[in-house]
Amino acid sequence: MAFVEKNYRGPTEIDELKYAMANGMTMALDPHTNVFSPKQYKEFFVHIEGEIHGIGAYIGERDGKLTIIAPLPDTPAARRALRPATRSSGSTTNRRSA
Repeated sequence: MAFVEKNYRGPTEIDELKYAMANGMTMALDPHTNVFSPKQYKEFFVHIEGEIHGIGAYIGERDGKLTIIAPLPDTPAARRALRPATRSSGSTTNRRSA
């Protein structure tokens, strides 16, 4: 950051630059990870609001079965009291591209 402040002569938004740097670092580790500034976070959720459907839970794979990682608040999953580690009744995960 000091290098940019010392050598860059154009206008800079230091806070936005910090988020951009953090986003670049995490992208190198995992291309599906994003770091949002508070403004970007708000814009992202305003943009997608009403476009996502489902049970309202983070889902992953454990031992070949779909497993609830965490239900989201105020969603069908939370209202049905699905808990982390709840597993699907299927025996294997069928991999499909979205």
